[in-house]
Amino acid sequence: MKDLLNSDEPITLESLREFFHEHDFSTMPVKDPSKYSEDELELYNVVLKHINAEWQEISKSLGLNHPQDCYSKDFPPELIRDRMQRIVADQVVKICGSDKTLENIMEDFIFPQMVIGIEDDDVLFSEDLANEALHNTVNALMQTLDIGSLAETAKKMSCDEDFNPNKALNYPRMDHYKKYYHSRSPIKVGSLDEYVEEGNDAAGDIDIELTADVRILIEKLREGASEQEKKIIDLLSAGYNQREIAQKLGVSQSTISRKVTKFKKFLSASE
Repeated sequence: MKDLLNSDEPITLESLREFFHEHDFSTMPVKDPSKYSEDELELYNVVLKHINAEWQEISKSLGLNHPQDCYSKDFPPELIRDRMQRIVADQVVKICGSDKTLENIMEDFIFPQMVIGIEDDDVLFSEDLANEALHNTVNALMQTLDIGSLAETAKKMSCDEDFNPNKALNYPRMDHYKKYYHSRSPIKVGSLDEYVEEGNDAAGDIDIELTADVRILIEKLREGASEQEKKIIDLLSAGYNQREIAQKLGVSQSTISRKVTKFKKFLSASE
């Protein structure tokens, strides 16, 4: 295996990506956290916390501007984030569990880069240098994995399972439904009285834009809805009529009509 650390050549992003493609370290096995000792588990969680905070901050510059809880664990950038953070945290626990390895890391990396002095036999570390090292390390990892391109591709090829269905005001999920169900322009939301009528095909005839207030009402409606009802709500919001929704979900139109009546009562009571 190519040794980047002891190579005479400078380490570049291209060489890191080449190394990753040849040696996919994302497949490394990790220890089940439930098998850690109490001290190991505490360290593991601290490492996860710090890495995740830095990961979230860097993600914003890569096009991932929304909170992580907008997405499901199946969303590709979230999948790789969770995997890599667990690998790193597991490796840190292993390093700290080996006196020799920890001593080498301290001598070769920590002391030269982060120690600013010794006072009364206490080693003084620079918090700023430590934070900078953490940022640079996480950023290098994310650049090596090309998270920016992964995020862009995941957005273009999104699917329903990528999003957290229980997140209120989940704007990435809303954008997904708009994109997939032909409605990037202001959504036309017909009166629910119109939807209730059997056979109505004019779901977009009444020009009511999906304003912030309407969004909030719809999200409140989704909070207590079943999985089927959530799909119906999302399809209604995307401009589909009852017949089209029934066909997509494989149910009768009368079933959709009854659900819409239920929605109407909820929204009327919320006005």
